[in-house]
Amino acid sequence: MRGGSWRLGGIFVACGLLAACSGGQRGSTELTSGTRLRIAQAAEASGNADLAAEMYGRAGIGAEGDPATQIKIADGLIRSGQMPAADEQLQQALKAKPGQVDLLRALGLLHVMSGRPEQAIVELDQVLATKQQDLRALVAKGVALDLIHNHTDAQAVYRQALVLSPDDSDIRNNMAVSMMLEGRLAEAAAMLAPLENTGARADRMKNNLGIIQAASGNANEARRLLGDSVSPETLMALTRALAKAPASAPAAATVSAR
Repeated sequence: MRGGSWRLGGIFVACGLLAACSGGQRGSTELTSGTRLRIAQAAEASGNADLAAEMYGRAGIGAEGDPATQIKIADGLIRSGQMPAADEQLQQALKAKPGQVDLLRALGLLHVMSGRPEQAIVELDQVLATKQQDLRALVAKGVALDLIHNHTDAQAVYRQALVLSPDDSDIRNNMAVSMMLEGRLAEAAAMLAPLENTGARADRMKNNLGIIQAASGNANEARRLLGDSVSPETLMALTRALAKAPASAPAAATVSAR
């Protein structure tokens, strides 16, 4: 959570929302869940982290039966650095709507991000039992499997995802990272090489390709790809470390928050 001082811009925006939402109800101080959510979003956009966190925490009151709102609130809590509160928000929402697919997917994604891959797989499997072609659930499950070092199954899941979205660079990136972790460096490099200069995440692809080249002992090619982002000393240390053992988790894997 960022600094404790409130920013005037955030306060003015929030006051404007309060006035707009209270029209026709003079004297009422009761805020709806939607109002709290809009105040939280406005405060977040203006950089008022404290107000945003407080209002995201309160926004769930009255929205127990609305999965879409609950997921928006959980996303806001995650961005505010309140992972446990987001987890609780989604858990409570699932009590009101047991088995609701969007809530289960959101909880699975959160558990991937918060380092609970085994639990995430349970939730994501429930989603996939209902929606076998749920792309976000497939990708998140792949990352969760990589996090528990089950790279073979992770790559099988990524292949399913690529059937649904063949040109998705994020999925190809995840597949390459998984291959690297399994020690299949040449295949990982071949997967990423076509993406080096394409797409919105070209820098990420280039960095990951540089790491793979470092792991392969190709220091010059790694230096070309990584540029000034890594010092020669760090690159040498990285090359030595990766030559000894694979990394423990796919840190560069992509999981959307939604």
